[in-house]
Amino acid sequence: MSNSGPTKNQISFIMKLRDSSPERNEKAQAILRSAGKGRVEELSVQDASKLIDELKKIRVENEKSSTHLTGKQLSFLQTLTKDENRKVESDKYLKMHRKEDLNFLSIEEASELIELLKDIKGEVPGNISDKPASPKQVKFIKGLQETEDSMEISRDYLADVRKKSLDELTSREASVLIEKLKIGKH
Repeated sequence: MSNSGPTKNQISFIMKLRDSSPERNEKAQAILRSAGKGRVEELSVQDASKLIDELKKIRVENEKSSTHLTGKQLSFLQTLTKDENRKVESDKYLKMHRKEDLNFLSIEEASELIELLKDIKGEVPGNISDKPASPKQVKFIKGLQETEDSMEISRDYLADVRKKSLDELTSREASVLIEKLKIGKH
């Protein structure tokens, strides 16, 4: 697997942290130099994550008392959101709190989201969600596909779940797609 660069959200978050204090900026430059890199964009995803953790350790005067989530919280949230139902709820939470990404959550917000996601049942093979989507669900999805963006969301989701048409969706998949269309996310 190739060593890909950091995500846009990681780069954005590193810049925000770096710009928040001279100490964080100096630390970022020192870490980049020790890694033999000139720019944040040259880091790997893992190295960018480590840089974020190091910058968050530096306390900044006038920064809100609620510090950024811990690496452990982020890792747990990433594990929880591998389940599609939890991912949809996480996306709703982020949108409601005007956060671009999990990295931007405070410790308190991360704790709140973790508790919310833990209450959502993960996928259970052979459960009722394996039933085919109801005609009512399919009709509702078609009604939500008013724009090219919403059509693209549906196409992307069908590709993700390896289905050729809305009629092939399970009830659970249809529910997930409905939520995605309501919040307008791929």
